[in-house]
Amino acid sequence: MLGGFGCVRAFDRFFNDCFRVLKLSRDALGEIEGCYDENRRLLARRRINTLDFTTGRVTTRRYPRAKLIDMIFFHEGLQMSKRADRSRARRRTP
Repeated sequence: MLGGFGCVRAFDRFFNDCFRVLKLSRDALGEIEGCYDENRRLLARRRINTLDFTTGRVTTRRYPRAKLIDMIFFHEGLQMSKRADRSRARRRTP
């Protein structure tokens, strides 16, 4: 749904790790909606334009809000995973 229409975010590992929602459900969508509502102004200011794959230039088309939320939580989940990996590595080092 996200890739085709940009209307429902992806439920991948890093998003789930950060947002703590494990599957697509009415409750999960409600939690995501609440997060969006709380941050509506910030997200409106952070809209990102897409790129034209042929030319590499910025287009006038912007990523949907669902994609912005997905990108934010994916990135934060990825950072959480990297910090956890570093922490585990430090504990293994004598």
